[in-house]
Amino acid sequence: MSVATLELTPDQEQAVQLATREFPRVMVITGGPGTGKSTVLRSVLDELRSQGLRSILMAPSGKAAVRMREATGRPAYTIHSALGLFNGGALKAGGVDLADVAIVDESSMVDSRVMAAVFENTQHVRTLILVGGADQLPPVQEGCPFLDLVRSEVVPTVRLTHVHRQAAESGIIRAAHQINRGRTPDWSDDFQFVSCEEANEVPATVARVIRERELRPEAFQVLSPQKTRVAGVNSLNAYLEGQRGTKEPLLRERFRAGTRVIQTSNDYDLGVMNGEQGFVQRVEAGQRPAKDQVWVRFDQGGEHHYEGGKIRALLPAWAVTCHKSQGSQWDTVVFVAHKSVGFLLSRSLFYVAVTRAERLVVVVGQQAAVDMAVRKVRDLRRRTLLGLWLARERSAA
Repeated sequence: MSVATLELTPDQEQAVQLATREFPRVMVITGGPGTGKSTVLRSVLDELRSQGLRSILMAPSGKAAVRMREATGRPAYTIHSALGLFNGGALKAGGVDLADVAIVDESSMVDSRVMAAVFENTQHVRTLILVGGADQLPPVQEGCPFLDLVRSEVVPTVRLTHVHRQAAESGIIRAAHQINRGRTPDWSDDFQFVSCEEANEVPATVARVIRERELRPEAFQVLSPQKTRVAGVNSLNAYLEGQRGTKEPLLRERFRAGTRVIQTSNDYDLGVMNGEQGFVQRVEAGQRPAKDQVWVRFDQGGEHHYEGGKIRALLPAWAVTCHKSQGSQWDTVVFVAHKSVGFLLSRSLFYVAVTRAERLVVVVGQQAAVDMAVRKVRDLRRRTLLGLWLARERSAA
């Protein structure tokens, strides 16, 4: 399909032309929700195929890879599987060997170590395309290579700014852009607010929102700015697990059949990465903790068996922090905005929480906390040698 026949906005057409005509060694495509990053990716892939060029699609998490596959209609892989990183953490070339162009989505999530592996193992490709939102939170691990590249002005970068009409009709997308501009968002049918002034009432209010809206366990995610305190992740998980109405005892006071869990570290033996979620299928208590067993089916498919010390990598996940939510998408997000957990509450964190939802966002908490969040700009800059090196490259150019 020729680029000229596609109905693209000028900034989208610029991105496609750069990726499929000029072939820079590395390029960046960035933009907020509703600006058409997926449309650009589909157009790029169509044009590359028409030129007989091969591409590989990668994302930092299993969920992000699934979303990339759904958005493009093409196979997509986690970075770890595509690069063959499941060998005790050793970096070695893998599934990218035959690609002419490599594309990484949700690049803002990628830390310095993994980004280095991406660059190392894609030296043979004509173009490495990094796609992501420059307004997201930095990676959980060290560095912020994507943001360093965007800010450097050394790497060719296309910023998608036009919010398309269909997307603009979404209250969620409208609110996300308002938050990003430092404005208190407008409430709407799909971006709702439920008042809860008392911190100790937050868990019960969240449970009521889930119950009254008949949210399916696999379709919603509760997000809170921090782990501790009564409106934090730990308290919310304990309360929501207790509301499930089952009398089956908890293994290690956390797990039983049906408990939603999250993997908190990379397990190369099992092939499960940090941040992947699933549901406990069954548990068996051993005569001592080393013999405890848990079976988990993860959202990306596949059931895995945990025993003894490996179980420590699992945590309940009815509620998670906003940092843990990056790269994932749910039908509905319930976000806690309360001053009792306001230490980490900020504009970028609120923005990330809102953009995780596809159909509905329900904010539970205080209007004053919402107002505080959009005003509070935390200094998320990280002092990195990559940033310094890129700045020197720009000065020398």
